Amino acid sequence: MVKHESEYDISDARDFNPDLRGNLETQIANVADELAYTTHDLDDGLRSGMITPQILDGIALWEVLRETFNWHGSVLDDMERHKMIRHLVGIMVTDMIEATDGRLKESKAKSALDIQEAKTECDRLQ
Repeated sequence: MVKHESEYDISDARDFNPDLRGNLETQIANVADELAYTTHDLDDGLRSGMITPQILDGIALWEVLRETFNWHGSVLDDMERHKMIRHLVGIMVTDMIEATDGRLKESKAKSALDIQEAKTECDRLQ
C-alpha cells in the first residue's frame, strides 16, 4: 500500500514487517498486475509489428493459441489478435486461480498470518 500512496492517501507503515510476504489479496493483485502488463505488452508488440507471429513460433502458449483458433497465417488482423490475447488472459487467470488454490491447500494455512509466513520455492532452495 505504501508504494501506491498519493499526497491525499498516506499509508501508515509502522506495522510493516519486511520479513512477511504481503497478504493474500496483495499477492493476487501483484500477479494480476503482471498478467495485465505481460498480455498488454504482447498485444502492443503484435499491433505495432515489433513482435511478429513468426517470432513467437515455438513458444508453448503461442502454439496453444494458434491451435485453439486454428490460425496458421503470417499476419494477424485486429480481430484475430484481440481474440487470441483475450483467450491468453483467460488461460493465465485460470492458471493463477488453480495454482493459488493448490498452493493454499498444500500449505495447510489456517490463518492470514500463515499465508504471509509461507515459504516460496525460492526460499526452499536457499
